[in-house]
Amino acid sequence: MAVEGGVEGCDNMRLQMLRDAPQHGVPLKIFDTQTPKGLGVLAERDVQEGELLVEYVGEVHERRQPRRGVYLLQIGGLQIDAKTYGNQSRFFNHSCNPNCRVESWQVPEPGSLHTREAVAIFASEFIKKGTELTYDYNFTTGEAAIACHCNAPGCRGVLSKKNSVCKKRPRC
Repeated sequence: MAVEGGVEGCDNMRLQMLRDAPQHGVPLKIFDTQTPKGLGVLAERDVQEGELLVEYVGEVHERRQPRRGVYLLQIGGLQIDAKTYGNQSRFFNHSCNPNCRVESWQVPEPGSLHTREAVAIFASEFIKKGTELTYDYNFTTGEAAIACHCNAPGCRGVLSKKNSVCKKRPRC
């Protein structure tokens, strides 16, 4: 699928192009899940496995700073808090059996020789139009485990793999 000298198949360039022209990405719709999860995101068209869905944007913090946020993504040594400066990506819910994955990329800064770290959400399988988009939050916190409400087959009952015991398992 890669094209020599082109963009097709190059996730790094697709991520940069998506940032410059978000209308070329997969159309996403925020909806009320009518569950304790609150809002979620639906794909408004069929999505192919490996397809780039959206860049996760927000305030970037080093993981050494303990933070709790409503829209917090942890990856590598970074935490991204999308509460103030986020986009639709902040409404992707957790699932213990997700249909998306999160990846970190180095992308060129426009008009510069420097790169920046970007985090994007990709489809990890074929996703039918109207399906809720989810990824595994896999939180690692030193605090008590956070109860999971995904109700997916094989639900761990918590939002982390590290803390496998949750005192409150109201929905799993």
